[in-house]
Amino acid sequence: MPGNVFEYCSSLDSIVIPAGVTTINSAQFNGCTGLKYIEFAEADTEIEVDNASGLQAKYTAGSGDAAVDYISTLEEVVVNRPMKSVQPAKNPWRGNTSIKKVTFGGNCTAVFSNMFENCSSLTEINIPETVTSIAANAFAGTGIASLDLHGGIATISSSAFQNCKNLTTVKLNEGTTFVDALAFNGSPVASLTLPESLTTIGKQAFQNTALTGDIVLPSKVARINDQAFAGNSAMATITLPAGTTQVTYYGVAWKNKPSKLEFSVGGSVVGTQELAANDGATSNSPYTITVADTDKYTFTLASALAAETVVTVKTVETGTRAILFGVQAK
Repeated sequence: MPGNVFEYCSSLDSIVIPAGVTTINSAQFNGCTGLKYIEFAEADTEIEVDNASGLQAKYTAGSGDAAVDYISTLEEVVVNRPMKSVQPAKNPWRGNTSIKKVTFGGNCTAVFSNMFENCSSLTEINIPETVTSIAANAFAGTGIASLDLHGGIATISSSAFQNCKNLTTVKLNEGTTFVDALAFNGSPVASLTLPESLTTIGKQAFQNTALTGDIVLPSKVARINDQAFAGNSAMATITLPAGTTQVTYYGVAWKNKPSKLEFSVGGSVVGTQELAANDGATSNSPYTITVADTDKYTFTLASALAAETVVTVKTVETGTRAILFGVQAK
């Protein structure tokens, strides 16, 4: 596509790029201040988009006192073919805060690195089963609230959904085997579903999310890298039988990090307990935890439980962990 074909076409509000086009050159859409929709028609061939094509978040014409800023109004992008950027780290979509919806389809099989990074208004992403690869930082910093990725995407690449400030629900489906480093780091994920096919969780993949319930790890997980779930408020549940008046247990906190436990029933706090740090509780194997009598604790209820009751136990301070064992109800 020769340069500057649509430059300053301010009345242009939508366009479909035909299959025969293989390159979007620099300045192609400069000053198209009314453009809201762009679609790339289905094709087998790859299309290359220049990072200065005029589709970027802001284009500045002129210089000095004569400089004029053109702010993108693009709201929807439809990609039906293989695509790459001339400079992935400076691609035309990156940081475009006007984009709200992205749809992949047709012969599109991959999302390139940094493709929609920091598109903070992007709340709707449609990824069909034809797409089998999502590269690093592809959707980092977007506004999506939930994510249900099909299992044809074997690897969730590094930082792919990092710092998505509205992302609270994530479901990965059967077929996904690897969640790479920082994949969801800093996103407030509170609900997480992992498939049985998952084998590896990368470093800091779910660090500083909002996971507060029991985390169910699939049976095939063979490797969990450093700080994969660090920075979350750890929580577990203990089911006590009717008639229980007292609970004894052993508990230790992570090396050099004393911890405080909080016990609650039905959302109401019923007790707390300080735990001492234990040199054997570390991220490095082999694990040798030496327990003393001082690591045994007793929790007494105000009255006998009238029915079977679930007690929630969590660490109070962010970034602390605890190990409980030998729990006995009396």
